[in-house]
Amino acid sequence: MKLAEWISLSHKARKKVSDSWDTLNGEGYSLAEKVGNDFKQHCRWNYEKVNILNRFTELIICVYLESDDFQDANRYPTTTYLGFKINYDTVNNYFEQ
Repeated sequence: MKLAEWISLSHKARKKVSDSWDTLNGEGYSLAEKVGNDFKQHCRWNYEKVNILNRFTELIICVYLESDDFQDANRYPTTTYLGFKINYDTVNNYFEQ
């Protein structure tokens, strides 16, 4: 699915689609990467690295921040963006998948 198509869906429709993904076989991963990169335009902190974490049946976008930004971001409740949970971590914990 293209990012523009995903953006045009309602929250309920996104949930229905993402619930149907077989994430263990990579479904939805490419879209999650696109959403993670798009999130950069809306994130109040600068970040360079994004990983997609597969947590059983859910894809989570992990954004890696410098320590000061991470401490600030960690004060906020769980963030979601376009149907994906956003997890913040320090850039020191970044690793290539």
